[in-house]
Amino acid sequence: MPLEAFDIFKLIIGIIILTIPGYLWINIFVKNISLFERVIFGLVINLGFLTTSAYLLNIYFKIQFDPTLIYILYFIFSIPIFIIYIFLIYKFGLPKIKVNK
Repeated sequence: MPLEAFDIFKLIIGIIILTIPGYLWINIFVKNISLFERVIFGLVINLGFLTTSAYLLNIYFKIQFDPTLIYILYFIFSIPIFIIYIFLIYKFGLPKIKVNK
């Protein structure tokens, strides 16, 4: 069964949505890495958080895996960084991101 353009579009949008919170966390704590490294580390951090937290909740509290749990964990990981980032933009202005070539 071949992949259609809409399926590929959904995959790309999903990866972007998963990358944004981790990218922002990396952007605050690490300043001297390239844009490509920030994107990769952002995706890895976000996927790592979602996987390990869902696994630990299942082990310790017997909370079953379901899409609602993943959405809740995603928002728990995303909301604080968006609030922090908005506060930093308010306090210091828009950040200047250096792209190393």
